[in-house]
Amino acid sequence: MGQNNSLYEYLAVSLRKPLESWFLKGEKLQEIRLRIGQPLMIRYDGEEFFLTEQGDGYRVWELEEGKRKKVFYVTEEQMQETLSYLSDYSLYAYEEEIKQGFFTVGGGCRIGVCGKAVVENGEVKTIYPVSSLNIRFAHEIKGCSDGILPFLFNGDRFLSTLIVSPPLCGKTTILRDCIRNLSNGGSYEIETKTHCFRGKTVGVVDERGEISDFSCGMAQHDLGIQTDVLSQCPKVEGMMMLIRTMAPEIIAVDEIGSEEEMNTMIYGMNCGCSLLATAHSSSMEELLKKKAFQKVKEEKMFERYVILSRRNGVGTIEKIYDGDGQEIWESKERK
Repeated sequence: MGQNNSLYEYLAVSLRKPLESWFLKGEKLQEIRLRIGQPLMIRYDGEEFFLTEQGDGYRVWELEEGKRKKVFYVTEEQMQETLSYLSDYSLYAYEEEIKQGFFTVGGGCRIGVCGKAVVENGEVKTIYPVSSLNIRFAHEIKGCSDGILPFLFNGDRFLSTLIVSPPLCGKTTILRDCIRNLSNGGSYEIETKTHCFRGKTVGVVDERGEISDFSCGMAQHDLGIQTDVLSQCPKVEGMMMLIRTMAPEIIAVDEIGSEEEMNTMIYGMNCGCSLLATAHSSSMEELLKKKAFQKVKEEKMFERYVILSRRNGVGTIEKIYDGDGQEIWESKERK
């Protein structure tokens, strides 16, 4: 059933039949959404479908009144059974994550959680009862970063890079493959000339366990032979730990956004580390309007910006900019 087939066993037994054929289709299954009293919904290859009990899919915008009666509705019992399987019958063990609105299971798959927030002294302690789950699949697509490598090097030197996209456009997948390539070493071509680069020591702070979660001490995705991973560790603390103890040549993190994270990355840069990160935004202009990213531009933290979309499928590369914000490459289809 593909890389994420283990998640099939986490679903309530009565949910497995409608979803079986979609799991068999493999890597294009992106999300499963469960909402008590609402239709079972998936995101597959960038499109959203409501499912019937037999596993047939209706595109969300096609769901007319007549078809609405045919779709599969999620019950409270199915939600509770699925939660029990996902948490190994110990939802309490995930409480620290759940209070942030998610928890992560094997293989780096993030489970988004909504419901009634339990608040004490102005802080969210947990979410219970749970009314909605969003099961997001972590995909490993080896080679998906190969096309951008020629823009990310100056000879053997890796140029600090920020991968930018809206949600569900493949930035974590491309980040994961970049880490693997950088760690293993390899080659890239510029104007038919081949350039080789040596493998580099990469330190990864995987705060949510999405880049590559661990099982029995081993990463569940291939991050290369010279990569050290701090999993389930806050980014700021994790970056400082790596800098002090693991001497990384490159620090890699997912979804940066706070000023404290920016300051820590600047510290790493001043210690001689190159940076590889992702951030949420739909364009360069939108990114630089955010307060936390003003310092990014001023300090020239990044020498390359890679902008993604899903215009031609997840992971579509739209534009690449240099550290001054000057466009150095644009998809021919946009010109």
